[in-house]
Amino acid sequence: MVGGVLRRFNSAWFDQYPSWLEYSVKKDAAFCLNCYLFGDNACKGGRNDACIVDGFSSWNKFKKLSEHVGGVNSFHNNAVMKCENLMRQGQSIKDALHKQGDIMKNEYRIRLNASIDVPRFLLRQELPFRGHEEKEETANNGNFFELLKYTAEQNDVVSKAVLRNASGNNQMTSPIIQKDIVHCFSEELVKSIIEEIDHDVFGLLVDESADVSYKEQMVVVLRIVDKNGIVKERFISLTHVAETSSLSLNSAIDSLFAKHGLSITSCS
Repeated sequence: MVGGVLRRFNSAWFDQYPSWLEYSVKKDAAFCLNCYLFGDNACKGGRNDACIVDGFSSWNKFKKLSEHVGGVNSFHNNAVMKCENLMRQGQSIKDALHKQGDIMKNEYRIRLNASIDVPRFLLRQELPFRGHEEKEETANNGNFFELLKYTAEQNDVVSKAVLRNASGNNQMTSPIIQKDIVHCFSEELVKSIIEEIDHDVFGLLVDESADVSYKEQMVVVLRIVDKNGIVKERFISLTHVAETSSLSLNSAIDSLFAKHGLSITSCS
């Protein structure tokens, strides 16, 4: 009772201060949620403010709530701003790291696609990859590097993700990476040839010769007849062998066929 009149919290005040006003039934008092969470002891009003410590219960002095809000730079409005920043996920450290991760993933995907497209063209045209030197000051670094440079020059998106603009340990241009990509193309090509055979009969053509370093190597070609009755020969392997005896070649062929899921008993 105040002046003989019953005074109490009015729920309509929630509509007037929807972002911060809280009411405690147990204490029969109103509190400021933002100031309670982010109020600064050093600020004017700080933790000594009634809306933070004991709660506001002077219902006949409702204007005190407006005074609590204060001006633009009041401790209350600073607390509100801190709360809004916390709830704004786009400004969180986690979200910033997530966005940075997405950017890095996108750049990696662009770099990988460029490093795949270049070997695809060189393999199709049967061109060598590497030059005599692959240094920054060299005029011609070989087909792989020069074609990658040309691709970057013609496409700004690729240019921002490859060569100098990529981190030193993630440029995807080393000889090992080039060989890995070529090996992947080889695996996919042999897979498509096996699918073309489709468990049908095929002929096996094997020849051997020595390379420039006098290492023996075995060439394997499959001779097939497709569904249209056209005879085709598909090269599937160039393999180094220890020797060229029939036993050694047969063992190498068995290993090659087992690797690709072919059966030697299917040969005609």
